[in-house]
Amino acid sequence: MTVRTPRSDSFDTIVVGSGIGGLVAAAALARLRGQRVLVLEQHGTIGGFTHEFKRPGGYRWDVGVHYLGGMGPGDQGSRILDRLGDGSLAFSRMPEPFERYVYPGLDFRQPGDPDQFRASLTAAFPRETRGIGRYLDAVHGAARWVAVHGVREVLPPLIRGGARMAFPRGGRVARRTTAEVLSGCVEDPLLRAVLASQWGDYGLRPGESAFGIHALIVDHYLRGGWYPVGGGGAIARSLRPTIEGTGGEVRAHARVRRILVEHGRAVGVVMDSGDVLRAPFVISDAGAANTYGHLLGDAAPAHARTALARFPPPYTVVAVFLGLSGDPATLGVNGGNVWVFEGTDHDDPAKLASYVSFPSMKDPLATAHTAEIISPVDANAFREWAGRPWPRRDAAYLDAKNAIADRAMGLAETAIPGLRALTAMREVATPLTFAHFDGTATGGVYGIPCVPVRFRDGFPRSRTAVPGLALSGADAFSPGVMGAMMGGVKAACVAGGTSIMRSLMRS
Repeated sequence: MTVRTPRSDSFDTIVVGSGIGGLVAAAALARLRGQRVLVLEQHGTIGGFTHEFKRPGGYRWDVGVHYLGGMGPGDQGSRILDRLGDGSLAFSRMPEPFERYVYPGLDFRQPGDPDQFRASLTAAFPRETRGIGRYLDAVHGAARWVAVHGVREVLPPLIRGGARMAFPRGGRVARRTTAEVLSGCVEDPLLRAVLASQWGDYGLRPGESAFGIHALIVDHYLRGGWYPVGGGGAIARSLRPTIEGTGGEVRAHARVRRILVEHGRAVGVVMDSGDVLRAPFVISDAGAANTYGHLLGDAAPAHARTALARFPPPYTVVAVFLGLSGDPATLGVNGGNVWVFEGTDHDDPAKLASYVSFPSMKDPLATAHTAEIISPVDANAFREWAGRPWPRRDAAYLDAKNAIADRAMGLAETAIPGLRALTAMREVATPLTFAHFDGTATGGVYGIPCVPVRFRDGFPRSRTAVPGLALSGADAFSPGVMGAMMGGVKAACVAGGTSIMRSLMRS
């Protein structure tokens, strides 16, 4: 193969993928190290799962930004984005109560205040007062252990040793399954179901997930939810000027064929066009499975391939995007999230769950009313159509995805009567849709599953066994926007030094 090197670009770092992990890593290196960073995005719109799409009539939906925690004034997340962005990004606090969990026979509302949440749980389940306390203590300890464990690899050596011993009991609890910890804390199966309700935020049922990821998510939202003003795309729009301000670039429609490794070191990328782009350092924001299983090719370390094989197939979702003909407030919703479950056994794969979000009620800049329904599904649910190109798939595929969408809408309707009648238009995305636009093999929207082995082995990490290459995004820390963002911070530390972490934490 004849390779062509294009114009004499000279970049300090190349970032593969423009999800929030990739953009944060690039912005941190630009702002705090003055680097010239090139971000390459295979899709036509930057932002990864923070991007948005629009349809005629003023309708706009987010692909992956439904709500965030820790984005209030002075919170860690907002401080990092303020430091790295252009000052245009703002967050709107979600209404109270911001979470609603609907089960057969129970409708529970969660306020965005830890004390009020405990009081609400105690009022609903007065015989479980002590168990509720044990559960919240377990959440507190495990969440802090995961937070420290997640960044330990990029801490200065003297601090790293102490961090390893931090919250030892939290570490033991974090590496058990969520179902095991819940069973050890409370007896009422309905209460256990309520406490596990947010499992859709990280995409693993309680019997499979490590309690550490459950605790991290629960702790993240104890103080309520926030939403970016202008939608999820506002995050990428705020970070891009920082990257370009030091001479860097963010290129869409730029598909990377492989990461170029010479003499054991990552030295650049080979594009689909055959062009070679070189830089002293490469950051992959394409996910661990894509990086080790595809982009590195024969240069992928054998131990990484072996480690990846230990994880189960990732969960993903079917997403139903609704354009509404009127204000959903007329249906009695306040703009908070509505989680609707067919039953209380979250580990029963036959039981559907629907997460309902109203982006237009959370965003003061929205021009038309919208809703989204997200239902977790097995990544293999649409495997028989995987080899057929988007969007030209057969009628059987359309029937299959519409059947799931109809079922998800029907479940949502049990908690929000009138939603179907208010729907003016509908689009449905399956795992194959996400695979096409995100460039992943399975369309797994959560990354590497957070099963207990992930916290026992500490794989994947941001620092890879290939010199000159770091991993960013959710797989470098945890699922979710904040987790992927912290994965970006870690990758920037690997590329530019651990003082980047100190600088951002003190912002």
